[in-house]
Amino acid sequence: MSLLAQPGPNGAEFVYEEPPEYAQVVTRAHPIQTEHAYQLSKRSKYRLSLALTSRARDAREQPHFVQRDEIMGSVELTLNHEEVIRSVTISVIGDLFLRTEATRFLSIVQQLHASDAREVSPSSILSPVIRSGKLKGQHTWSFRIQLPKGVVFSEERNRYQLPPSLCDTGTRARVQYSIVVRMKRGIWSSGQRLAIPFEYTPLTRPSLPSIMRQISYMEQRPLIGPDEDSDGWKSLPAVNIYGKAFSVQLVEVTVTLLSILKYTGGLTRRSYQLSYTRGSIIPLSLSMSASDQQVLDLLSAPSTPQVHLVRKATVIPHMGVPTARALLPWDSNVETVGTAIWWRTPHPGSVERSRRRHLQGEIRVPKDLPPNCSILNFSIEYQITFETLKAVAFSITSKIPPTIEPVEITTTTPQAPLPVGLLVTPTILGDRSEIV
Repeated sequence: MSLLAQPGPNGAEFVYEEPPEYAQVVTRAHPIQTEHAYQLSKRSKYRLSLALTSRARDAREQPHFVQRDEIMGSVELTLNHEEVIRSVTISVIGDLFLRTEATRFLSIVQQLHASDAREVSPSSILSPVIRSGKLKGQHTWSFRIQLPKGVVFSEERNRYQLPPSLCDTGTRARVQYSIVVRMKRGIWSSGQRLAIPFEYTPLTRPSLPSIMRQISYMEQRPLIGPDEDSDGWKSLPAVNIYGKAFSVQLVEVTVTLLSILKYTGGLTRRSYQLSYTRGSIIPLSLSMSASDQQVLDLLSAPSTPQVHLVRKATVIPHMGVPTARALLPWDSNVETVGTAIWWRTPHPGSVERSRRRHLQGEIRVPKDLPPNCSILNFSIEYQITFETLKAVAFSITSKIPPTIEPVEITTTTPQAPLPVGLLVTPTILGDRSEIV
């Protein structure tokens, strides 16, 4: 499929064609109706004003836009005296800050005014109004800039979805978007710059859950287990844990962790079988078997399994191919952002009951998490980790192999019934897609 692209900074091209995976997203974000007004003035000479509308819930907040939005508004210049104004431009820029380094990955320029043809910017997406001579009084220019879906860098030929606005304190990485109005005055006068930061949210979503799981959500019934709904769950490898119970008894426990299966593909660098919307829940199922029933009762307590949702922000020193991205970590920040809460569930059969225990659980996905993203040499990824069994009268005598499953955190809900937590109340409910 061909892509509609426009040139950008640092050898980048902006991708405007909507990827098929996101073509049918129904957005229920706050509408573009909040008005924002900003100005820069020198009382005796001029006033430079910017007016625009955004999805922010209040005019006192930063403007907020999502993927596919158009930034629309007007620039007004009021001059108290006659003056040569060489150029007026408005730009939408995106910068990646990594400690002392800064890289501009997005720069869309629309020139609104030029005093003559020599002042016309070759990077402007539209031709400006050319008006020679001095200006005086009030002058207004409207603008309309569409945000691209992604960007392709010629050095890498990697296609990136525009990342969200974010600030990671661990790696000191920051993604910042701004709307900048620049006014170039006469040759002997200084130029003026009005810069307004704004929040940006990309659109990503999980695919549909299994049919049986959708029915459970619609009827608000308990989830059907992996034995009856194999398409709705993904089984992680079983873990054998060797330890000592009550300081004397050597035991072997087999733990199998299961989590809901979903599949998502798109502009992200990799495909994920597990994907969840921020603000929702991650349902989990865990089974445990051992020959000693007393030990099973001890280790199947809801507080024993330690399962977490972990965020990993990574910076590498140089841009390169995906293999270099994996082999040359420069700086990373690993943080637990969610912990599973468990409860016991019965298992039919007295003989089976004596050898196995079953737990169901869920992890609350914080609503303010940035979604998975990757831009140049910075990325944010998530994973579910099973670390250990933690009980007062049980000590592990052998190293537990790590259980790590990559997951994707998305910004929009699927076009399907949404999960309802049993122990944790989610912040989003309903049966239609929305940005959260």
